[in-house]
Amino acid sequence: MLLSLKCDESHELISSGFDKDLSGVERWSVRLHLIACKPCRSVGRKLRHLHKIALSRSDQPATLSAEARERIRQKIINEK
Repeated sequence: MLLSLKCDESHELISSGFDKDLSGVERWSVRLHLIACKPCRSVGRKLRHLHKIALSRSDQPATLSAEARERIRQKIINEK
């Protein structure tokens, strides 16, 4: 039953909520669980913080060292 979540179920739904819309029952189940569970509130805050950081950096291009670019180039050449 969703309304009485275990901590791992709550973590999964919190995490999923960043990628997709949760159903009304899922949202309320998480909210009710978070009211009663201080450790899960902490996990939720940490996940929100990480999500916020990831979004703020998503527009920045990834950079690779010259050595990494050379290894990739060599791997592509060797696979041809």
